[in-house]
Amino acid sequence: MKLKHVLLIISCLFCLATLLMAQEDLGEVARKERERQAAIKQKSRVFTNQDVVTKRPADQTPPPSAEAKKPGSEEEPVDSQGHGEKYWSEKFIAAKKKVADAEQRQKDLEAQIRDYNYRLLNQTDVYDREHLYMPLIDQASKDVSKNKQEQEEAKAALDDLYTELDKSGAPREWADSTLATEDKPPEHPTLEYYQEQLKKLDAEYEGTERSYKVQRFQLINRRLPTDQDSLDAVDQNYGLGSDPSLPQLDTKINEIEQKHKEAREEFIRKAGAAGFTIS
Repeated sequence: MKLKHVLLIISCLFCLATLLMAQEDLGEVARKERERQAAIKQKSRVFTNQDVVTKRPADQTPPPSAEAKKPGSEEEPVDSQGHGEKYWSEKFIAAKKKVADAEQRQKDLEAQIRDYNYRLLNQTDVYDREHLYMPLIDQASKDVSKNKQEQEEAKAALDDLYTELDKSGAPREWADSTLATEDKPPEHPTLEYYQEQLKKLDAEYEGTERSYKVQRFQLINRRLPTDQDSLDAVDQNYGLGSDPSLPQLDTKINEIEQKHKEAREEFIRKAGAAGFTIS
């Protein structure tokens, strides 16, 4: 074989080897590219509207809103301080009650003064009428002045509560909420629950009784009662010169006490049916 033929064969083999190596390199490159594309596809994510969150600057304080939720709660809205509707309902009911009580007491005192004056001018009993009624009129007049001040303070406190509500970001309608009065008995009442409810019942009736008993005490003793005085009448035979309205007052007080007794017995019966003994 001639030398040039040998060189030609060697050249062809070299070219073939080079071509094979180039194909292997291209295959390797293609394989790596496929792997890279697959990795990119795995890391990629399709974003929806729920993924888009508007960021608030770090130094910007979120405005107070009643749409905030209590920790662990998904239902009850709260204000910027974490107070819910029941909290504000209780505060406004108590504040409005103070105003209403002061206004009603003002009417009662003014009516009482008119009644005392009428009796002073029209009584014809054989006793010193001025000795009975003038001190009562004087005391009632002092009570009117004192009550006016209490009434103004109660109204100012209510106005302040409205301002506090607005600053908290709570809805204005919470000021008129009755949620606090709509408490339902717990699913599993305890002895403490029944005892607390009985205290509330007693306080309600005793408060009503007291206003009549204080009036009776004034008519009998011609002065306001002190903390050491008993408001219970010891002797109902008041005798000559006593105020003619005393029997009516006694009747009213007895009616309230009877209703109190019946309501108390009924509540104790219900507690007993639930397995609790209270008194």
